Amino acid sequence: MEYYVERCVRSVISQTYQNIEIIIIDDGSTDSTFSICAELGCKDYRIRIFQQSNCGASMARNKGLDTAKGKYIMFVDSDDWIEPNMLDRLYEDLVCTDAALVISQVPFDKMAQIGNNTLSKEQGLKKILQGFWWGPVGKLFKREAIGSIRFPKATISEDYVFMAKVVSQCEKTYYNPHCFYHREVREGSLSRLQLSERKFDEFHNMIHVCDYIQEKYPHYLHLAKWHLAETSIKLLFCIYDNHAEKLYEKQKRMILSSISNNYWDYLLNHNIKLKTRLLLACCFSYYSSKFAANIYSKLP
Repeated sequence: MEYYVERCVRSVISQTYQNIEIIIIDDGSTDSTFSICAELGCKDYRIRIFQQSNCGASMARNKGLDTAKGKYIMFVDSDDWIEPNMLDRLYEDLVCTDAALVISQVPFDKMAQIGNNTLSKEQGLKKILQGFWWGPVGKLFKREAIGSIRFPKATISEDYVFMAKVVSQCEKTYYNPHCFYHREVREGSLSRLQLSERKFDEFHNMIHVCDYIQEKYPHYLHLAKWHLAETSIKLLFCIYDNHAEKLYEKQKRMILSSISNNYWDYLLNHNIKLKTRLLLACCFSYYSSKFAANIYSKLP
């Protein structure tokens, strides 16, 4: 992290919009990250640094939210960097459109096709549930739009939970298709983790969103279940492919129970890939599951 953090912080310091507070959360770093940030903080009064004991990305972001004093919120991951005019441009969009949230394009995210780039609450939520804009970066939030919403502790697809809840509270969201945000893709990032206990955080967060949508926006439940089905199949066949049935017996049973409870909803849900719907039929037989695991990664 020490190789990237200075570039990140300097990109924030260099924003053309200068009236900002810069909150840095050092989440248990063991290298020179803290000293680098402290040195930068000595030169810029806007920087405030907080340390915590390796609590994870969710808790670091929540600490920032709890600490921030401003009317607007922007997240920047410590190994990424932003264009000098990013905050200026997004703030201008927010004020001119009276939106509660402005979203810009982020590298590797799907490009959204929108008519006039302004979305209602329901339109914004539908885009999230269709797989757009899951991450909190590349966005400018009105603080009141976030309110008491915080990231869940589970740290894979926690962004999806946060964004689904926030966007569902924004009467108006504005989309700026320009890319002001730059990402550093590193081996070992959470999204690239191999099978482990933590990998099942993704399943729990998909359940979390399904429960929320079922309660608040049941007419969009089929979209939330689309992601739950895809995640369930991916994790289940990852267990089989790694011959880890005994090691992750509890997780396997949990996923199979969820698939069983939603089986017919999945089969009739045309948002779910045909590949996934075909593999659902192989889940409940040991030998069929082992066979399906062998061909899962080869299917389009």
